[in-house]
Amino acid sequence: MDMAYSFLSEAEPTDNQLQTLMREVADDARMRRVKADRDLKQLIYKEINNAKEA
Repeated sequence: MDMAYSFLSEAEPTDNQLQTLMREVADDARMRRVKADRDLKQLIYKEINNAKEA
């Protein structure tokens, strides 16, 4: 089964292609959220340490 889909095509994606695409988007969003949370925590701790030193 072909799971590749081109947004430039005029054909609609199949249900399986759409499901795969949505799963990949959700996985990417989760990974980005985890990274953003980690980066924010690091920034907060850095700012706390800077405030303590001041």
